[in-house]
Amino acid sequence: MTTLRNYAEDLKGGVSLLSGHDVSKSPYGRSYDGELLTGDVDNENNSVRGHWYILKDTTVNGENTNDTIRQIKAGILRDMSVGFGGNTLWYRCSSCGRDVMDWDCNHFPGLEDENGRMSFAWVMEARLAEVSTVYKGATPGALLIRLDNMLARRT
Repeated sequence: MTTLRNYAEDLKGGVSLLSGHDVSKSPYGRSYDGELLTGDVDNENNSVRGHWYILKDTTVNGENTNDTIRQIKAGILRDMSVGFGGNTLWYRCSSCGRDVMDWDCNHFPGLEDENGRMSFAWVMEARLAEVSTVYKGATPGALLIRLDNMLARRT
């Protein structure tokens, strides 16, 4: 949950919107708000919603943003992915709760633990570095769902 809270906070502060995690190129959009959405009473199925703006009639990295906006509106450009990191980032083991990098954690993500359960690692206390549109996102539901026409018209 700390990571998602951090992501919402970072989005409020402004995070670059990139194409394909290519940090060598200029961003074509930027966040202006973010919110943590909670699921049921056990705080399961939490998510973060970011709010973005893209300037119309602007050329970024040789591409006109009007074309990008049309691709988003048509649903062609929709999958998203995040780049994250930060000094407080750690990975919590699903089997023992320790940091997977801790010598006391005997589990390896992707392998079964002593109880026959698949071990995995939760990303903890990460900060959002950037968000990218990608051809195929790895996380189901990480996508662009709407482009605010009012913001798209601002120059």
